[in-house]
Amino acid sequence: PGQATRRQREEAVVREHAEAEARAAAEAAAEAEAEAAAAEAE
Repeated sequence: PGQATRRQREEAVVREHAEAEARAAAEAAAEAEAEAAAAEAE
């Protein structure tokens, strides 16, 4: 039981890390898009 719990906890950490990276990538993409739009507007 203890091992399963630890594995589940590790998987949750990995999943949270992946979600955080995906969020950061999405934010970076949105920023790049906004910068491109601003450059086009000039």
